[in-house]
Amino acid sequence: MTIHSFHLDDQAREKRIKSQFARLWSHFASDFLDEAQSAEYNTIKHGLRSLPGGCMLAVGEEDTPGVAAPPERMQRMGGSEFGSTIFVPEFVGGSKTHFRVRRTSRNWHPENFVHGLALIAASLGNILAFLRLVNGVAPQEVRFSWPRDEEYFEAPWRRSVGVISLGLDTVVEPGHTIPLNRTQILHVYQASSGSPSTGSEESV
Repeated sequence: MTIHSFHLDDQAREKRIKSQFARLWSHFASDFLDEAQSAEYNTIKHGLRSLPGGCMLAVGEEDTPGVAAPPERMQRMGGSEFGSTIFVPEFVGGSKTHFRVRRTSRNWHPENFVHGLALIAASLGNILAFLRLVNGVAPQEVRFSWPRDEEYFEAPWRRSVGVISLGLDTVVEPGHTIPLNRTQILHVYQASSGSPSTGSEESV
């Protein structure tokens, strides 16, 4: 409310627009805190092994166990041609030293990002406008902006892909592993490299 310091003759519309900006950034904050989205972003940013393209999910009753139902009897549940498949680390049994990587596919629609960037640009412009005001620039020289259509605030989430995330992989339980502490793991590395072992026993 403070940053969006504009005033309209239609006070009800002014209140709605300011509330929509607050709701917009609440949505963005939820996306930012989503662990699956963060994992995908970091994988792409750091150039880790990922496969471009989304995935589809369809289900159908088998006539013979283990033999997929014919395509014409499969019921599509959703999916997208846009997305990525990444490997996400997953700790096993709460251990700090034991983890596996799980193959995860994510779906999204690029048009949602286009609308999101447009709204972010408008918000950043309004922040600059607010900073100009508090630094003495005349109000008539400052311009705030917002979508002409108030429904546009929902545009970054309008195109649904149905299935956002999908992971099909083997199950690894703590009982499937042999617990090793940090020093024991280092001994394995040193033995494979031929280096002498050093250090004291440490439990983690």
